[in-house]
Amino acid sequence: MREKLMSTPLPPTFAFSQSSLQAYEDCPRRFWLAYVEQLPWPAVEASPVQEHEALLRLGERFHRLIQRTEIGIDPAAVVAGLEPPLSTWFDAYLRHRPADLPEAFVEIERILSTVIAVQKSAPVDTGDSQAEPQPLAWRLAARYDLIAAEPDGRVVILDWKTTKRRPDPATLRFRWQSIVYPFVLVEASAALPWGPVRPEQVEMRYWFTAAPGQP
Repeated sequence: MREKLMSTPLPPTFAFSQSSLQAYEDCPRRFWLAYVEQLPWPAVEASPVQEHEALLRLGERFHRLIQRTEIGIDPAAVVAGLEPPLSTWFDAYLRHRPADLPEAFVEIERILSTVIAVQKSAPVDTGDSQAEPQPLAWRLAARYDLIAAEPDGRVVILDWKTTKRRPDPATLRFRWQSIVYPFVLVEASAALPWGPVRPEQVEMRYWFTAAPGQP
């Protein structure tokens, strides 16, 4: 499967992301279906899967709640009518939001991208004809929950997670998100109000509802 993926041309507009790279590392077939064939990953009608999908939907709602708070909407208005676990998560975030985040620039739900130069591959033989060679570069994109920065100073990336458990720091450090997000930010920083920045100025943090006091 990996050999087939490596020889399959991707659409010229394709943009890699931490999700697609992680999908490829975890399961090449999942990458193939979702990002090459653009087909939905087969869902299993089983309780663990349904529970996982329900948690994902809760996570999306939680993100929207925090986004509203971070852009200045009164938390009392945001929390009105909430029920557990959203109300519990939201209260935990208000109490445990990192107090040392830069305040000069705060970006919410920001998408950044950069172009990665690669070697041009040989044409792919498909039997009847040869497919066009791969392009010389690919776009790498990242979607940030929150970026907090100081002018010509440090930058903190904060990502909110609603998983049931907080992974150990070593596992987080080597996830594709921990690699891609700081890299894309540095590469794209020249066009940002506080940029450019160097790699040593960027810090990646995760905030887990399962461990709100340990960002």
